[in-house]
Amino acid sequence: MLNVVFTPAIGTSSRTLREDDVTRARVSEARTDPKRSMYGSRPRSMHERGGPRLPSRGTPPTASRVALFDVDGVVLRGKGLHLFARYLVARGEATPALAVRGAWYALGHRLGWLDGAAVLRRIAAAYLAGRRAEDLAAQGEQWFVDRGAAAIHPEAWELVQGYHRAGTPVVLLSGGMDFLVAPVARALGAMRWAAVEPESEGGVLTGRLQEPLCIDEGKLRWAGVVARELGVELTECAFYTDDFGDLALLDAVGERVVVNPDPRLRREAARRGWPVLDFVAPTEADRRAPSIPVSTPPTPTPPR
Repeated sequence: MLNVVFTPAIGTSSRTLREDDVTRARVSEARTDPKRSMYGSRPRSMHERGGPRLPSRGTPPTASRVALFDVDGVVLRGKGLHLFARYLVARGEATPALAVRGAWYALGHRLGWLDGAAVLRRIAAAYLAGRRAEDLAAQGEQWFVDRGAAAIHPEAWELVQGYHRAGTPVVLLSGGMDFLVAPVARALGAMRWAAVEPESEGGVLTGRLQEPLCIDEGKLRWAGVVARELGVELTECAFYTDDFGDLALLDAVGERVVVNPDPRLRREAARRGWPVLDFVAPTEADRRAPSIPVSTPPTPTPPR
């Protein structure tokens, strides 16, 4: 049974969600055809591709001092914003056009057609301006309970558990919105996390985003801040990502692992000999999610 402990905003009480209360909160529960991956047809597994194997239980995955994880496509099966848009449509809180736009953004960014930062700024201006920050945060928490937890890759979960068992800090660095990344970071027990943060004034979102964004080159700056706060060099860190836009950070770290990579990153990984992990949708045998102690992970000080 998975116990996911949420530490909500000041002024509200903590609560623990148990499987018998909210069955959808099982991190490893399959929501899709197990023969299909996050992007359609089932890719060959890492074993079928002859790539590195996941660490066995109790074995530290690496000797790196800090493990950095991208979230969309690595921890989550898809882009968080697209998953959130589909969730809103299913609840009748948004029109299907929002989900279509979310799918177009996810595909365009993955294939390199769209500038991810520019798209995020347009989304903030069009959909977030005028909303109360606390309402959006609450909506993100509920999304995680209803859909987000079940979208976490079991393989990613096991990797994180391996780092926890080894005593290695886990940090999430995401180009997704903070209200979606926060509950993921809590459930995984991340020591630090950084994401794209909407700007607010008096508790109301302005439609702008806090700069620099934690995406592409900006993610390298955020990683540098985290490394300094934890007293390590980036060369002592491992980084897991699916995005070619993270190439600058991949070049800076000591250990690089690409996960479910986009076509450009897959080619680059093959050229450089980097290990590639392809996660697949969970099968019945993969529905395992041991409880882990979690706390509210702090966000790093913004880079300047």
